[in-house]
Amino acid sequence: KFYNAHYYAQNMSLVVIGAYPLDKLQAKVVESFSAIPSLPRIEENDEFYNGMNVQPYRINPCTWESKIKTNSNSDTHPRTPITKFGMPFTPTSLNRIIRSIPVKDKHSLSITFQIPPQYQYWESKPCDYIAHLLGHEAQGSL
Repeated sequence: KFYNAHYYAQNMSLVVIGAYPLDKLQAKVVESFSAIPSLPRIEENDEFYNGMNVQPYRINPCTWESKIKTNSNSDTHPRTPITKFGMPFTPTSLNRIIRSIPVKDKHSLSITFQIPPQYQYWESKPCDYIAHLLGHEAQGSL
């Protein structure tokens, strides 16, 4: 009942990053999130509140579609497609081992893999597959 009372569009914000044109991203967001109700799914006087005098928090009424349209500021902030940025590391900075002397007694390792954009394979989720292989903690795993 807590979910039904507090998880609704007016209490949410959404950030979307993608290398697709804005129109495509907007259409996908509307398609994916328009089913989220804009108001709570239960009444404020529901037995869940049990006399606590708690009211659901409401932001200004809106829908996902109107929120997207009003937050579109392409006139004031021109967008550069992510594909124009290129890869984050140059070929000369790859294939290196960097050794450092730690300043804290901390046991952690960060590894960064540079791979080409995977957005055209979003349905098969190749990055999730790689993450599973690297993160699996069974005997004999990495």
